[in-house]
Amino acid sequence: MFLEYLKLDFIQNAILASFFISVLCAIIGPLILVNRLSSIVGGVAHAAYGGIGISLYFGISVIFSSLAFCIFCALIIAFLSKQKSNQDAVISVIWAFGMSLGLLLSDLSTNFNAVILNYLFGAILTVEKIDFYAMIIALLIIIPLVFIFYRQLVCVCVDSEFAGIRHIKADLIYYLIVIFSAVCVVLGLRVVGLIMIIALISIPAYISLMFVKSLFYSMLLSAILSFLFCFFGLMISIVYNLSTSSCIILLACICFAIAYLIKKFTKLHNLS
Repeated sequence: MFLEYLKLDFIQNAILASFFISVLCAIIGPLILVNRLSSIVGGVAHAAYGGIGISLYFGISVIFSSLAFCIFCALIIAFLSKQKSNQDAVISVIWAFGMSLGLLLSDLSTNFNAVILNYLFGAILTVEKIDFYAMIIALLIIIPLVFIFYRQLVCVCVDSEFAGIRHIKADLIYYLIVIFSAVCVVLGLRVVGLIMIIALISIPAYISLMFVKSLFYSMLLSAILSFLFCFFGLMISIVYNLSTSSCIILLACICFAIAYLIKKFTKLHNLS
């Protein structure tokens, strides 16, 4: 019965979407955690509701409106919160602005329907061609940029002050990471929804960083873990008729707990 599900077109589309978003999340996740940008990405993820509201009100593509809106919000947060003392306040304001704007435009829209739930909580079984095209384009842009700026990324991640001494444009790297994060958030809306996308970005990266120190290998391990979480979460949700996004994230949380205990046990064993 398990293999029969894999023959269905919409299941194959969901698996392919899982692979693409897993690679995106794997590239972004370690960069976010190492640079301690999780709160910024969380703010952008919730502000994405504003982009959804814009698409409903004006009848335009959710992906394009959300991409533009999220990148706009991400850049504002990144610019205004460079002083860490302002970060929480700026994130809270942008978070509230995006959510309230999205809710207002949704109320005013005649196009409001259950489809909006697909972006709030994810609907991986309903992925469309435009989602695939957007993910492929994002990968074709982000992967080469990561290779081009890999040394700068590593240097900034290790020590941003030292990067400045080496005349590395740390601000440019910072804004690139924030923009990549916004793109990943929007493209992950269909998979797990804006409520849980930050978990899919951060949990596999957190697990990988427990066991590997190299940025490249953490991205590689994160990609494998993300895809496994998406694939098995998808299969569990289909077999037991459960919410796919919940199954994916709960599976990731369980594996995180196991990895954490293994790491702690190994550390204690080595000390003894």
